[in-house]
Amino acid sequence: MVRNMRRLIEALRLLAAPAAVQRSVLPTHVAVADEVAMIFSDELVAATESTAAQPANVRRMLEALDELLNTVSQDAGAWDIDLAVWTDVRLQARAILDALGAAVVPPTLDWLTYV
Repeated sequence: MVRNMRRLIEALRLLAAPAAVQRSVLPTHVAVADEVAMIFSDELVAATESTAAQPANVRRMLEALDELLNTVSQDAGAWDIDLAVWTDVRLQARAILDALGAAVVPPTLDWLTYV
């Protein structure tokens, strides 16, 4: 459970990071916008039990961020991390990190493996 929450926090840090940091921590062969959204989605599902123990406002914030990413995913033209919509994603991710008492620092993605 603790591991899942740590990974969710790192996924939030990835979403909160500037585009240049997002590009620098991911392999060059991935679509960065898609990858950061997918990492968050996967870790949100994996941390379901951990997030259920969080305050209601944090759960609502996580749901809102997930919904924003789902909305963005419906617009093929929005999958560019330099677009304004990604500023909204970053701000929401930072707000969640703040609510969790987690620092906004570059993410550590040591559990991910790319081939």
